[in-house]
Amino acid sequence: MLVLLTGMLLAVPGTTQLTADLVLTNQPGTVFMRWEQGERVKVASVDTARRGEPIATLLMFSGCGRNKQGNCDVRMDIVVLDPAGSVYGESKNIEVWVERAAPAAGATQLAVGYMMIRIEPKDPAGQYRVKAHINDHVSGVVLDRQASFEVPPPKPGDSAEWPADRPKPNLSGFWKDHCEDAFGLKIESAGGDLYSVSFCGPGGCFEPGTYRPNSPIFGDQAYRVTDGDALEVLGGDGFSTYYRCAAPSAK
Repeated sequence: MLVLLTGMLLAVPGTTQLTADLVLTNQPGTVFMRWEQGERVKVASVDTARRGEPIATLLMFSGCGRNKQGNCDVRMDIVVLDPAGSVYGESKNIEVWVERAAPAAGATQLAVGYMMIRIEPKDPAGQYRVKAHINDHVSGVVLDRQASFEVPPPKPGDSAEWPADRPKPNLSGFWKDHCEDAFGLKIESAGGDLYSVSFCGPGGCFEPGTYRPNSPIFGDQAYRVTDGDALEVLGGDGFSTYYRCAAPSAK
């Protein structure tokens, strides 16, 4: 599955002439947060993709041709090839930096456009290649960049489905990544087969249905139920594991 998203980010120091690096990360939430806060971001490409966990294709570039108004016009096409060499997905004319003032001389910029890749349980194992064709429509410079990642064969934990021969545990309760934390998730019945999932901290909990949509959890691609006392929840940086913990003491 491929999803094209865009977002404005800030610049950090780098070089001048148009250069570019294609980076694949399974922690886009952290990257975007730190970048927007003006922090230096060091991103290492992932080499293995977990099924169901999004991977962001980010382009870091430096410099660009400037038109009479001092603005740039840099775009790119991205294609993803599966292990057989067939097109798994593609998107054309993605904005890198269009009708925007050129980054400061000696600055590295995160492209406005990026693509999200998510490998589904049914997709083949093997090496996936991501190719970016970058075109500076002002200077005429054209760059091609490529990155790849491996997808292991499917495992039981890759599926959101619960085994049909096992009774589903009741997931209502408090869940944390460490039970001693003062924050975590409160899961409650929302009627029928649905649960509400609310974030709770020292100040209280979100109202049911406002933090995350009500969900059956079992079969929802945003969750992986390991057993009655452990589940994984998909967030901005992939899956995080939560454990069932005792209810907070009343104050």
